[in-house]
Amino acid sequence: MNPSLRDYLTGYLEDETLLLEIARGARQTDWAQAVWRFGARRSPSDTSQSKLGVAFIDAAERFATEPTWTVVRGHYGPTRHARGLSNTDRIWLLIHWWLATENTRFSDIALVLARSPVDGLGSWRDGDEAIELIAKLRDGDSFGGVPRAVEMADYLETAAISMLESPMPPDELEKISDAVDEWRHLLTDRLFRAHDDAIRNEIENVGSVVEDMDSESTFNEHIDTVRKLSKRVNMSSQVVSIALKKVEERIVKLGKKPMSPVHRRLVAASHRKATYSTTRH
Repeated sequence: MNPSLRDYLTGYLEDETLLLEIARGARQTDWAQAVWRFGARRSPSDTSQSKLGVAFIDAAERFATEPTWTVVRGHYGPTRHARGLSNTDRIWLLIHWWLATENTRFSDIALVLARSPVDGLGSWRDGDEAIELIAKLRDGDSFGGVPRAVEMADYLETAAISMLESPMPPDELEKISDAVDEWRHLLTDRLFRAHDDAIRNEIENVGSVVEDMDSESTFNEHIDTVRKLSKRVNMSSQVVSIALKKVEERIVKLGKKPMSPVHRRLVAASHRKATYSTTRH
């Protein structure tokens, strides 16, 4: 936290021998990432990065087994805390090490991790980044010929489908949906179906979703999310209106300011317009 102390200690890392020893001794995934980033900035040459990358072989071996969450038992039950890098960040880092070294051990571990993500993919830690990673593994240009990239993408897509089939907050679903919309030309019908089902389930069960909400800003954001996502799966205006009514009922129940009649008419009109536009196309 102390800038002067940080600068003083960073000076020691200018010693390549010490930096390589620190890389070899990395015991945590996020520590390994921090050392790699420092080293890559310090010496951007291909030779230096290759030498540093190889030093992370032992650290990489733990990427496929090191938990992504720590469970802490408390008075009100267990809680989970993020631990180290997410699955997607681990795969990104393994690919960067492969690009620097072309050592297939890194790509092999990335494939193992894609096939069986530690603790599964999570919407909060992986979410939209997992969708982007799947697409870039398939596009053939982003990762310079990393071995078995398409196979890796297929495994990750299966894991992403499981993620979409699990409960998640609406804002995380919206981010994932944005990524699906951006990268759809590199995704498959399997993922599209899971994406659409997740959105329909979110909107059709909006009553249970808003039970945990208690602020006016959160309600307003959720209304915007419902409107946005419903257009992507062509939900009927009647279903959307029912969902919005449930949100408004929850607002009234908590004593928040309900939607004004003018706002309600604008919402209804926007849905009629969206439905008409969808029908025409």
